[in-house]
Amino acid sequence: MADDRKWFSAVLLTLAPCVGCSAPPRTESEVSRVEPPPTSSIRSIAIDPSIPRDQLLMELVLADFVQRQGRTPADADAGTLILVDHQNNGPPFGMVSDDQLSSELRDRDWPALAHLAADLRSRNGGVQSMPAPRSSVVPCVIADFSTFSKGLELSADPLSEYWRRMRAAYPDAACWVEFWLPGYAPEGDRALVRFSFGPSAHGATATYLVMMAGDSWVIEWCELAYYV
Repeated sequence: MADDRKWFSAVLLTLAPCVGCSAPPRTESEVSRVEPPPTSSIRSIAIDPSIPRDQLLMELVLADFVQRQGRTPADADAGTLILVDHQNNGPPFGMVSDDQLSSELRDRDWPALAHLAADLRSRNGGVQSMPAPRSSVVPCVIADFSTFSKGLELSADPLSEYWRRMRAAYPDAACWVEFWLPGYAPEGDRALVRFSFGPSAHGATATYLVMMAGDSWVIEWCELAYYV
């Protein structure tokens, strides 16, 4: 399964820099950045001590993401369900390297984010099970994505076939996402949340900065990047 995930992640995201790879990080010209929409998106979620912190942040950003109609990769005939991989995006770290992130987040205060990115990488050193977001908060389902990727090396169009298999299993699917576990500040009051999503021709990612404000986690900003 691990080999399947590593192979398909390379195909799916057309990964640029990774540990031991010679390919350079994507340049700014290779990333089409999409600014977040105005006030219609979800901005906060109440802190609930009974819900794991990672799960709360996943729910917050997914609830925001699903509101970005016309800016997500949903097919015209797709439904509203978000498929969430049951495992995190582990190594290689090309898509969460400092070079990659500082390029995508060049309009943000990167020096203030670097330690969050370092914690994100340290938490994703191996493949781990992800918490399941509550369907009452966001229309989603946890799925084992490796079941869709088996044998795709024999497909003439692996990206389209991957999505076709997902839609066959989940006809109401609008898109899929694969999370990295969030990276936190030492004080625990800020976090960088990042996931890859599709369908997309060459791969796409969403990156959120969230902060604690009173008894809630609040979205400070979001950057969507579509790779070209």
